[in-house]
Amino acid sequence: MEPVAPPELVRLPAGGTEPFEPERIARSLFAAAERIGAADPFLARELTEGVVHFLAAECDGRPATPTQIAEVVAKVIRELGHPALAKAFEERPREVSPSPNLPATPRPSPKLPAWLDPSSPYDRVRRVAAAERLTELSIAEIYPRDLVSAHHEGLIRLTGLDAPLEIAGAIYRPSDDTARAIRFHRSIAGGFLAIDCPEYEFSLREKTSEMMDFISDVVDATRETGFQTVLNLNCGSPPLGYEELTGPLFGLTAAESPSNLRAKMAEELLFFWEEGRSFWHVAASDFDASSSRLNRPIELSLSGRAIDFVFDRPKQPVVLGPGLERKTPATLCWVGVNMGRLVEQMGGGPVDPDVFLRKVGSLGRFAKTAGHVKQDFLRKYGRDSLREGFLLERARIVVVPTGLEVAAAASTRPAIEFGRQILQTLRMALETDRPRAMPVRVDSPVDDWGGISPIDPAATPKQQVRVASAWHAAAGGGCATITLPSADPAVALEILKSAWQGDVMRLRFVVG
Repeated sequence: MEPVAPPELVRLPAGGTEPFEPERIARSLFAAAERIGAADPFLARELTEGVVHFLAAECDGRPATPTQIAEVVAKVIRELGHPALAKAFEERPREVSPSPNLPATPRPSPKLPAWLDPSSPYDRVRRVAAAERLTELSIAEIYPRDLVSAHHEGLIRLTGLDAPLEIAGAIYRPSDDTARAIRFHRSIAGGFLAIDCPEYEFSLREKTSEMMDFISDVVDATRETGFQTVLNLNCGSPPLGYEELTGPLFGLTAAESPSNLRAKMAEELLFFWEEGRSFWHVAASDFDASSSRLNRPIELSLSGRAIDFVFDRPKQPVVLGPGLERKTPATLCWVGVNMGRLVEQMGGGPVDPDVFLRKVGSLGRFAKTAGHVKQDFLRKYGRDSLREGFLLERARIVVVPTGLEVAAAASTRPAIEFGRQILQTLRMALETDRPRAMPVRVDSPVDDWGGISPIDPAATPKQQVRVASAWHAAAGGGCATITLPSADPAVALEILKSAWQGDVMRLRFVVG
């Protein structure tokens, strides 16, 4: 089915208009399916896309009406072979709503417990309610039943359930009061904190001695707040707003030049940083024969340290974390999409590749609605700090594929090519989804619960890089976990060179 532009508005019976939201149709169909004992959240979403296709043709750019939507829904569902569901939809409970985008039972506003008052400091919330209670609240009050059902079935994965009032991640620049600043960021983000290249601050000679205090303060504060931390180092470009102190006034020797001091400080920070994950940024100059900038990071990585190598290519944004760039300073949420589970729903392999790819697009758009729900909830209940600088509006949804290696091998097409087509289809579906356009990226998370990485222990490291390069180019993001036969720094360096020459976005090593 070719993509179509749905109506943008719904004209209300009492006058005026409101935005057209396809997910309301999906939730209404899911509720009807529940009443007849046939609840299937993904089927509801797929049927909704058929409804939107025919509704768009009927409206031809004009606003739809609630009655028109209801008639098209019932007609299309019946003609698509679901007469019982169409009848249940037509017999749905009717309630008067001042803003009836769809003639369906409106979802009541969440009833938040008093202890989750957004004005409460985080440590108070943490003392009163454990993560289990927050997760129960998110499942019961924030996300609609179709998304929750798909989450329980393993088709999608909702994350951040224990941080309902926060986005997933944000960027932090070192400040004078580290502990206080990190606690403030915890009121904004509930998942991870990306620290943006502190060597630019500490390479100034008068601040070098503060490095160990900074590390200690960050470790204490992130343990207190429960943050995952991503320490970015060795970026070729400075953090936004940074002004480098240069000129004859400082009397610097060549060895003390800002770039050399930064390189030394970045290595020191990497060596002493053992608490979270590090992103070591790699540029073309790092591969010069005279350069040793990769020696220490490679050695630490092969010894088991949590280091990702991030490739900073010309004319591409600097990636500071999943979904994070300097001009996109926040990640709204991560949503997993289980490609392996989708294969199971189709009866296992081999699957019809064209049918599977259509379902991948539907699944991606369905998962993206979780971001819509999260954003709407935070607009209503989130702390005021989320609205500063339009942070919430600029935050990006990150969709994380899981079971990709299973799906890639589930058709008669070559696995590397079919995996590329799956990611390309998913990315296109997310980026062209309408009517609500939001920043979105297909990527890998900080930890290991999913992502875009070839998994074939029999493949050589260079074969793994070749697959990762094709898949990352199609997805526009990702992290490849490359398995090396031994902890040989020379082999690891060659793999990094090969990855740099391709399209690998992020890479980590494991030895085994």
